[in-house]
Amino acid sequence: HLRLGDVALYFDLHPRYTVASLASAAGGLDAAHLPTVLASRRCGVQVLAAPERPEEADVISASHLDHAISILRRENDWVVVDTPREFDERSVLLLDQASTILVVTTCDVPALNHTRLQLDLLQRLGHSPHRVHVVVNRMDKNAPVQGKEIGDFLDRKWDVRLPNDYPSASACVNEGR
Repeated sequence: HLRLGDVALYFDLHPRYTVASLASAAGGLDAAHLPTVLASRRCGVQVLAAPERPEEADVISASHLDHAISILRRENDWVVVDTPREFDERSVLLLDQASTILVVTTCDVPALNHTRLQLDLLQRLGHSPHRVHVVVNRMDKNAPVQGKEIGDFLDRKWDVRLPNDYPSASACVNEGR
């Protein structure tokens, strides 16, 4: 998420460089330079952090991301990309490169409506339903919309559900772990 990404914050990382550094890489980005831009955790996770200022996202082109992702895919077993909800040239390019797409939603009608719209757009963009998975977050017995209703609303079954454990999730985010 180029404008308002929080992944570095969630991992309590204070990166020296961000994804905006890709646009200004002297001599171009290569496999030797990219690791110097990543912020690392002891657990092995490396993060290409969002820019410090939202307006810095404007300098990052789809070709910068395309090049960086291709290097990251060659050098790593897993590459996870956090995209914004809206579809633009950059996010569409990243989705086109994905082997798996997770659409995360919650158990309320507005979120499910957005999910339905996103699923429809992904299908129209040519993404196979076998690559697109629905993750229902914050699911519990008190949720306003339940499992079967979610499936009926989306016209497909959800793939994964995550329990509503707000205290734990909030503590993890606030403590950077």
